[in-house]
Amino acid sequence: MSCSWRCHTWIVDTAPNRAVAEAIWQAHPHPDLERGVTTFQVDPHRSRAEWCGDVLGTVAEHHGEYAHASPPGAIEVVGTALTPALRVAFAALTFCEFAPTPSGFVACSRWAIQERVEHTTWE
Repeated sequence: MSCSWRCHTWIVDTAPNRAVAEAIWQAHPHPDLERGVTTFQVDPHRSRAEWCGDVLGTVAEHHGEYAHASPPGAIEVVGTALTPALRVAFAALTFCEFAPTPSGFVACSRWAIQERVEHTTWE
């Protein structure tokens, strides 16, 4: 769960994930919006893509533009590929660029894209 040291990580609340989360919470008992881990419950009868869609609004509420000085530039999803329904859900939260990864995908927000364009030097 090394990614929890570089960004806040949301994971499905399974027994193995909870054991790792509890170890992280014990090692770092003070909550931090920028780093750490949050577990969330899922319906085992739904797909991983549906789990992602189900928790996305909560993640946005806790880490979105109204929760931080600057909204997240990207969300890395591990464990499911980008589906049409996820693309729509992410787009509703201003995520408009997507890149596949070996274990899922990364969604980039318009804030990150705008910042990237503003900081590009054209020669």
